[in-house]
Amino acid sequence: MLLLMLIAVLASTMGCRKEADGTAPSVRILAPSAGSNVQVPSQITVTVAVQDERKLTSVVLTLADGNGIPIAPSVQRDLSGRSQTVDLVLFIGDEQIISGTYQLIARASDGTNDGRAFSSLTVLAAPLRTEAVLIGPRKGVGPATIMQLGSDGVIGPWSTIPDMGELVTQGPVVFSAGAVLGPLQRRDMQASTWTTLAPNGTPPGSGIPFFHGLLVDPADGRIYVGKQDGFIRGYSSGGVVLFNGTSLSGHSSRTTAVLDDRLISAAFRISDGQWSLVGHSLTGGAVLNDLPLDLAPVRLVALGNDRVLVFGQRGNNALIRSLHVLIGGPIDHGEIVNGQLRAVVTNPANEHFLALS
Repeated sequence: MLLLMLIAVLASTMGCRKEADGTAPSVRILAPSAGSNVQVPSQITVTVAVQDERKLTSVVLTLADGNGIPIAPSVQRDLSGRSQTVDLVLFIGDEQIISGTYQLIARASDGTNDGRAFSSLTVLAAPLRTEAVLIGPRKGVGPATIMQLGSDGVIGPWSTIPDMGELVTQGPVVFSAGAVLGPLQRRDMQASTWTTLAPNGTPPGSGIPFFHGLLVDPADGRIYVGKQDGFIRGYSSGGVVLFNGTSLSGHSSRTTAVLDDRLISAAFRISDGQWSLVGHSLTGGAVLNDLPLDLAPVRLVALGNDRVLVFGQRGNNALIRSLHVLIGGPIDHGEIVNGQLRAVVTNPANEHFLALS
């Protein structure tokens, strides 16, 4: 009798044991449709249908790049029951996101297994906008206070440097070259300190500015600057010298532009004040050719592979002309009579802003 009872208890226990759950939930992304466009910043609603033969516990929505790294905060929703269709709101707000195709991943769980669904989303980078305007005093002022005009219209001091030479920005990074005191340096807009890239080489007692023609190439971020001693240097963002060029004998490079295979320099002959447009190899810095100029360049801007736009001064008039870097052939585009051109800034939309005295 005892044996029969034991067998009955064992049989009853085995009959109540649940089978292991080895089936993952099924997941479908219903909206938006694959390949849909979304502009940063943006908030999108993603509709996900989830089903499981036993129960559902949660669903997580992620937007990731090609390496599986999320580019926006993931969104999670707790679930119940065996079948649910839910709307998940995903915010894409990081303005560092570049345009491209990214992957929407919906992952549902039943507490034991995970099921996934995938869809593509085309993300368009945030449009360029002015976050702030930096205003520096004229060249030679020292110490120099750089002012910031914010997008809210409030103006206030941003930084003080030993003296003002030249100031340029590339995205959120600011580069400064001193006149007779300050070094070549860089600083992130949100940082509080500068990083020195190269020291100022003005001899003691000299009042001649050392750095000229500060330029950041948007293609690779290389920082170019001409020096009073005739050298042209190209630096990495960390201060490593990547380009060495020497201007024509007795000349000093005052402004530059980068084309596909060469650096173009406006060289000033110190002895008599004559100007030349000089081409340098980007790989070795060697002089390739030079063209005489009949104006004093203030700014060079690359035009395609073989031309430059020259903003300059001739007598009392400011001129705008383009030149072929090999054969010259000037084309005049504009003249400002009795206008003293002080500086030119070109924005990413290829618009040129002229500062006149």
